[in-house]
Amino acid sequence: MKPDSQNSDTYRLKKWEKYDEEYPHIKCLRNSIYGHYETCVYSNCYMKLKISKKEKKIVLQVKDLNKKIIDSTVYWTFNSLKEVSSKKFQYMIFVKS
Repeated sequence: MKPDSQNSDTYRLKKWEKYDEEYPHIKCLRNSIYGHYETCVYSNCYMKLKISKKEKKIVLQVKDLNKKIIDSTVYWTFNSLKEVSSKKFQYMIFVKS
């Protein structure tokens, strides 16, 4: 899902992209980012999702290798996440047994 922050896809790729090993002419950003711990990305930085209930958004928090925050401008609002998920997952059910 495209973030709500302006120019964020282009910004993320320019800052943290890497050339694909299989397709060397294509730049990509492949990683898993979590809310409960930081993920090291390409040995360059750490990323984590910071959930702000007060501001009703999820922020991509980026830290340098010394764990100092260097960026937190990319975000998704709760409303846009709800909107997209209701379209994508309208027929999904959860079963707990």
